[in-house]
Amino acid sequence: MTLILNNEEVQSVLTMEITMKAMEQAYAELTRQEAVCRPRIDIHIPTKDPNKIYQWRTMEGGSTSGYFAIRMKSDVIYEQEYQGAITQEKYCVRPGRFCGLILLINIQTGEPLALINDGYLQHMRVGADSGIGAFGKQIETQFRGIPEFPLDCHFSVISK
Repeated sequence: MTLILNNEEVQSVLTMEITMKAMEQAYAELTRQEAVCRPRIDIHIPTKDPNKIYQWRTMEGGSTSGYFAIRMKSDVIYEQEYQGAITQEKYCVRPGRFCGLILLINIQTGEPLALINDGYLQHMRVGADSGIGAFGKQIETQFRGIPEFPLDCHFSVISK
């Protein structure tokens, strides 16, 4: 049975600790070539309003741990001046509303496991990436004092 999860349901179970562990596992799987991902693809289509463009955005990945996911976003984008700077704004249906969905699939059976609203999950993912990056820089700084440690080594994946 496919679950349909909204932001409130995701927020009730997803913690930063869980998110960071999942991201660390995903990065470790990528480095071991046990996971794959495709760069984000944006498709732009002009709308009837010459100042707005429809944007369909997807990215996807999966791993031998058993899952495949595709993130899909549907936005209308436009530019707006804000305090002398031009900003790109986006919305779905009307300003202030957004549409991002994740379809999660079981790779062993092909079964769709969940359709997840990505609002809260996406904020947690960005925060986890930042936390992993900051933690990696702390470790890199500590290792720089060791003569045998290569200075060009990068710590973007921390696995336990």
